[in-house]
Amino acid sequence: SRVSLVHQSAKEYLHALSTQKDNPLCAVYGVDPQSASLVLAQACISYLNLDDFKKDVFSMHHLSMDDSPISPIPQAPELDDTQAFVDPFAIGEDAIMQDPDVVESEACKSIAERYTLFDYSAMHWARHFSACGGKCPQTLIKSALAISGRNEKANLGWFRYYWLHAGISLANPLDFSPFIIACFSSHLASIRWILENEPPLGRDALGSGLYWASRMGHRDVVDHLLRNEVQPDSKTLEGQTPLATAAQFDHVQVVELLLEVRETDV
Repeated sequence: SRVSLVHQSAKEYLHALSTQKDNPLCAVYGVDPQSASLVLAQACISYLNLDDFKKDVFSMHHLSMDDSPISPIPQAPELDDTQAFVDPFAIGEDAIMQDPDVVESEACKSIAERYTLFDYSAMHWARHFSACGGKCPQTLIKSALAISGRNEKANLGWFRYYWLHAGISLANPLDFSPFIIACFSSHLASIRWILENEPPLGRDALGSGLYWASRMGHRDVVDHLLRNEVQPDSKTLEGQTPLATAAQFDHVQVVELLLEVRETDV
């Protein structure tokens, strides 16, 4: 179930082979990056759309640990001097007494062990979907939007899992809509579909989308939003503007793009 390339040059060779139409090996062994990303995106998105993940997998994990959040308290034994540091009440094992980050991390580990493909799908579906380019069909766009929609049961379990592992030093945002997730993940196909087919988005949603696209350095998304007259100075997280966050994270191309807009307040 795993493919390992002995050297990076093997990957480069297979990619290059896909463009050499006269080579007899092209049709069988050539790997087109966009087509490969499409296959992986379809697999991951289909997996995350399963009924298993239409419920809150994190809540299911906590319920499976114990019927109650607090373990029964045993009778404290008498201790001698060598046992002075033993915790007779096992307070550290009670979920209510644990560090929330530790509890969340343990939940993620349990979920990954229970659902074999969940870790890969949660962490990489967005990247594969973004890399599909023009090969992305409408059906896949709608499926991607379906797993990005928040509801009371699912509560975006994959996103909660992703956020904990992505190394972003911020609390898990609770206001991410399918549009904001698309901007955050550089899903230009989804953004176009939403802007063309959904009811007009409010200024706050558009501003948040531009902010996160700028923060993540997605130049094409920023360009598309600016062309759709999204205001460049909407203050979102901690009062920062898209220009401020793009500068903070060294996204020079995004900075240059924002500076071309007359309305940007330098």
